[in-house]
Amino acid sequence: MRIPSNSLQLNMTFTLNRTLERIQQQQIRLATGRRIQRPSDDPGGVMRALSLRRQINENRQYQSNIQDGLTWVTGTEGPLNNIVDLLNELKETAIRAADDSADDRAPFGTIVDDLLNAMLGESRAKVNGRYVFSGFQTDTPPFITNSSISDEVLTAGATGTAVNLINARIESGTVVLTDLSGATTYTEGVDYSVDYDVGTITPLSGGALASGTDYLASYDTQNTSSVTPIADLGGDVVRQIDSDRTIQVNLLGTDLFQGSVDVFQLTIDLKNALWKNDSDAVRGLLDSIDQAIDHTTEQLGVIGTRAASLQRNNQMLASTEIGLEEYLSLVEHTDLAEAVIQLQTEQAAYESALAATARLMQVNMLSFL
Repeated sequence: MRIPSNSLQLNMTFTLNRTLERIQQQQIRLATGRRIQRPSDDPGGVMRALSLRRQINENRQYQSNIQDGLTWVTGTEGPLNNIVDLLNELKETAIRAADDSADDRAPFGTIVDDLLNAMLGESRAKVNGRYVFSGFQTDTPPFITNSSISDEVLTAGATGTAVNLINARIESGTVVLTDLSGATTYTEGVDYSVDYDVGTITPLSGGALASGTDYLASYDTQNTSSVTPIADLGGDVVRQIDSDRTIQVNLLGTDLFQGSVDVFQLTIDLKNALWKNDSDAVRGLLDSIDQAIDHTTEQLGVIGTRAASLQRNNQMLASTEIGLEEYLSLVEHTDLAEAVIQLQTEQAAYESALAATARLMQVNMLSFL
């Protein structure tokens, strides 16, 4: 059977071009380091690579969430340690002041007022400009301080008998005393006198106050008299650390400072007892101080447990990412040793085919004579 020379030439040219394409492909793989240049090179490999990249991106997002969570937790841990120290100092001050040998407890009251202000400062702790104890309201301090008292019920004593207001250190001239309906206002210096330092009201002879009768007192204090949380304080700050797991990274200020014991009110009560020189009231607050210390220490343990959990998960995710990256490299990247051998094989095949083609092209009718 005679094969036309043009058909033979076309077939040889096609074979040479195919071999040359394979050589070029191996050269590109070696130059770029990537095994897959286009989807048609390995459709299955492309699908595996896309899946691996998605898993890697998710993994990195979880690690980013964990790092942010660790920032929250470590930013909370410092203030908690400081609060424990402040409460221990509060207890030491109360124990010293509870001793009956202490004649003047007012200086201790000033120390406690300073401790209160320090606690309030810790309650406003920030991490990256965010209040850590404010729940979702990270741009607002968690607590509001007040120094105005409205409608405190006071039962009048006999003429000349001082009756304690709840607070001491009252701003001079701010006391307003009325009956329960608020219709009648009584006059200081005529109906009663006020000890603004200790915080007492004494009915005067000839005045209109009746012993055993309830009245309403309103006044301003020189220092903080109450602490209240912001109206919309609430919400757990959580971070997604796995496909099916989240972890809370914050502590609500109300849970920490006003949980089993209202730390702020306890401290306010203590300073007032000291300024009023009431040793029995001071001793009566010691157990509550211990409860506050125990509660804060417990919350410190909670934060420590969360930090350990975040760090453990971060290590697991880092290890997983290494495995995913290695698998992705096997799918996408060129095996250099294999590619070099394949290139050499293709080059040898191309050179052999080229030599054979050259010989065949020299054959003509004279070759058969």
